[in-house]
Amino acid sequence: MSNHSEVELVVDPNQDELEAHFPETILHLLKEKLGPNSKVRLKNLTRDRSFQYSCPCPFHDDGKNPNGRIALGNDDAGPRLYCNSCSKTWFIQNLLEETGQSSGDLWASVQRDLADLQKKIPGLKQKTPKTPPPPEGSGGVTGLPRFGDRCPPKKIWNDQETPETSAEFSNENFLETLWSIWEKALGDNHRELLQRIGLENLESGFHSARVLDLNPFMERHGKLRLNQFRIDNPQLKDTACLVFPVRDRKGLLQTMVFRPIRTEDDLELKAAFYLKPGKHKYFNLAGKPKTPFGLADLKDPPGELLLCEGIRDREALRKAHQNVLATLGGLTRDQCGIIKGLNPKKILLAYDGDQAGRNHTQKAIKMLSGIKLKVLDLPDAKDPADLTPEQLNGLKAQSTKKWIQEQDPADEDYEEDDSENQVAEEKQTEGLPDGFRIKYDWIQYLEKEE
Repeated sequence: MSNHSEVELVVDPNQDELEAHFPETILHLLKEKLGPNSKVRLKNLTRDRSFQYSCPCPFHDDGKNPNGRIALGNDDAGPRLYCNSCSKTWFIQNLLEETGQSSGDLWASVQRDLADLQKKIPGLKQKTPKTPPPPEGSGGVTGLPRFGDRCPPKKIWNDQETPETSAEFSNENFLETLWSIWEKALGDNHRELLQRIGLENLESGFHSARVLDLNPFMERHGKLRLNQFRIDNPQLKDTACLVFPVRDRKGLLQTMVFRPIRTEDDLELKAAFYLKPGKHKYFNLAGKPKTPFGLADLKDPPGELLLCEGIRDREALRKAHQNVLATLGGLTRDQCGIIKGLNPKKILLAYDGDQAGRNHTQKAIKMLSGIKLKVLDLPDAKDPADLTPEQLNGLKAQSTKKWIQEQDPADEDYEEDDSENQVAEEKQTEGLPDGFRIKYDWIQYLEKEE
């Protein structure tokens, strides 16, 4: 009797297809990372005998110099991806482990876009997938599934990573993961800076702009999710910031506000990580509504409520008033609904004394109609944060009617919003249909005021 046990060979036709269409698979993963509308392509390598194509690496940001190399494989080794920067090689099995996808799911998604993918790969010998013949004796009845038939495309995520159902992708866990990283990164030198700029009493964190510091986020949510977060928030990729969490009335985390580090802040950083010229001095997390800052600190119910633009203005006003909210720029519809739901008896508007602040005041007066409103008469070109507590206490509150009468009629229809806390920056409307504009690289529909 032989002592040798039989070895069962596991055949995976989906993995075979992925290997046969390896360049298309890499291009598909890059489009998952960069977005379906990206113009990423593979480039032929004519002088390299080991690799046939160059491409960006799907697992880190290359910048302008693609570090990925694709080898189509031979009798000695299968097709593979190598990254010069990562110093790592991925075969198909490694790619499946890295992305958390099964071979069936990945092949189904590649196969769905196969024709378009092949058009963007120069010199590719296109291969049409062959349907395996029916097993002998199966009859091969038309219209009925046969053993070996491919399943129709379904999804590209494992069950545990389905965005609609997994807690890992909930807003709360997503934000809490980021906040736990940034809160722990706050050091003594950052606390000294907070004290110098008058924000020492705020819940604060620090974002270093170093990718490695976000490893805990990657371990929990995956590399693709980290890459997408960095794409959605480009300023965070190369700008170190103080971070301030924005919470609702129950104290639940809703979004973040960032204050980029400036050269005059006297922190030892790489020059590339400081605030860039022309960028906003404060900005918000992309894709999240601008929840009013300070909701969790309000007295319940607030009798008198103050509204201002920025978090430094709020901290200054709190030395003279109890209930203050920062709208982080102009008042939005969502913020208006939240503020009306607080049922304040009176609201004081304390927006900046410049043109943008006056525009915010005019807009707030229209949106908060039906509530008793007054306007604090700030000196021209001054913010609340520029004034001492004594000066803030001495400010007179005007009726909205008197304040409107004192405004320059030429400025009544002025709607440009250029406050330092405004996330979106209006860039152009040329070539767009009426009612649309481009703000911060997004096409935006302009709702008309009712």
